[in-house]
Amino acid sequence: MSWYFDAWKRYAQFSGRASLEAFWMFFLVNCLISVVFVVLEIVFQSTWKIEALYSLLVFLPMLSLTVRRLHDTNRSSWWLLVVLVPAIGMVILLVLLALPSEPDNHFDDYPQNNAML
Repeated sequence: MSWYFDAWKRYAQFSGRASLEAFWMFFLVNCLISVVFVVLEIVFQSTWKIEALYSLLVFLPMLSLTVRRLHDTNRSSWWLLVVLVPAIGMVILLVLLALPSEPDNHFDDYPQNNAML
């Protein structure tokens, strides 16, 4: 759970690197929270406002964490533009985010303890 809070603490840090585990744990927690909101929306039919607010709030931490994860795979943040490719862009980005860390790259030092930097 510490990866989730670390991403919120570093919500505006677009330099450095983020480990594979840090990114996917944050992604997993956000997916679980979204599922809870969907269930609440089905039951109460008024929680869409809370879900929309949460989505807006989580956008910047997720964006910065994605950029740092791309840096960890030795790729520029310009690779985010791959999502503009119709139909397969998001799949390509998810594959890039799932690649292992590159110990020798020009973005920052390798994370020694698999934690976010």
